[in-house]
Formats: sequence, structure tokens, C-alpha cells
Amino acid sequence: MHIDPEIAQTRPAVLMASIIHLLSCSALHGLSIAKCRSLSQLLGALAEGADVDPLLRKACHELTEAWYAQAVVMSHDAVFEEAQAQAVSAWH
Repeated sequence: MHIDPEIAQTRPAVLMASIIHLLSCSALHGLSIAKCRSLSQLLGALAEGADVDPLLRKACHELTEAWYAQAVVMSHDAVFEEAQAQAVSAWH
């Protein structure tokens, strides 16, 4: 997901709305690697805003790292599951 830097700087409410939307979709329909990556990017963009409160900036940076780490874990799990499925089908 590409974040327009101008929107990130002038419309933090758009970023917050996007974050809330993705979090809600994740709670209702489950996580995906794409959602984790998007949340990481959106939180990172919000943290870089010029007028962001220092406490919000710190929280966004921490959550950026957490969502990125979750995307990495899910990516590794997906690769492992695919390899396992291929191994099982090779035995049959």
C-alpha cells in the first residue's frame, strides 16, 4: 500500500480512519499478511507526522514494529505450510 506523503502530513485523520478500518476488519474477519503490512505502513506514516504528540508517536513506532513482526511470522508460517503440503503430496 502506497501512502501519499502529502496526505500523511496534512490529513492524519485519514490515516487514523484507515488504521481503525483495518483493525476492525482484522478483528471481524481475521488477520492476513497484507493487513499486517498495511497496518505497519499506516502506523509508520502516522508516527512521522509533523504535529504528532510524542506519546502517540512512540506508540505508533512500537506498533509498527509489532505489526511488521507479525507479518514476518505469518509469511514464514505460510512458507512452512506450503512446503509441508508439497511434501505430503509427494509421498502420495
